[in-house]
Amino acid sequence: MKFLKNTQKGIMIIFFIMSCIYQTSYATIPGDVDGNGRINLIDCIHLLNKIASITNENSIHLIQAKPLIHGTYSQIRNSEKTTYTFNEDGSCVRVGPDDFGGSLTTKGTWHYENESLYINTSGEIMIFIATYQVNIDEYYQAAFTNEDASKLIMAPPGKSIDTMPHILGRYSGSGEAFVTLPTMPYGNKTISIESIIDVESDGSWKSVVTINNNGKAEIENYHGIVDPSKPTIYVFGSSFYPDIFSSDLETVYYMRE
Repeated sequence: MKFLKNTQKGIMIIFFIMSCIYQTSYATIPGDVDGNGRINLIDCIHLLNKIASITNENSIHLIQAKPLIHGTYSQIRNSEKTTYTFNEDGSCVRVGPDDFGGSLTTKGTWHYENESLYINTSGEIMIFIATYQVNIDEYYQAAFTNEDASKLIMAPPGKSIDTMPHILGRYSGSGEAFVTLPTMPYGNKTISIESIIDVESDGSWKSVVTINNNGKAEIENYHGIVDPSKPTIYVFGSSFYPDIFSSDLETVYYMRE
């Protein structure tokens, strides 16, 4: 019995020592949430699960993104400019290139349904000597502006808010535009936009934007980096988005005029 008691005491002492070593080994680096021995982006954003209690003392720059209110935003792609004027009364004017080297102006309405943006405009296009009505119906899964509303992104890549705080990995966003010519249906066009971004643990990100025009895909690649010591996260609706507004290479945004 004495031997058994001594053995039990010895086991308890060994267990206690091992427990202390285990705890100490994982407490040597404060903030090392994933226990990999170094501080990376996932460690910096672990407090995002407690958004309601976030303060300036936390190493996270959390921004509540804003829906579009009104204003004129434009974008230049492939040397061609597209401009949207969103009015407070819900009316909208779209000016952009047509398929014949000219410019097409359409007018209509815009509105939000939750975080999704809908733009519906119509106008006239001249083909040879004939004039045809053209309708453009656009849908963007999410669309928001940055802090001062100087930039608008219509198809940002995001993740469900339910996956916070794990912001590493892949995000996705989408949008669609349907161009219809009622009296010339063979001229109808479906344009889809898919945006994907992959965020790495060092704060770097790479994005791929695919614009599919009636089966013909145009792919654009961008990259950038956020400050891993204080990453910027945009929250909008039911999703959250890593900051990619700061990239000088990014051209998928619309700038406020």
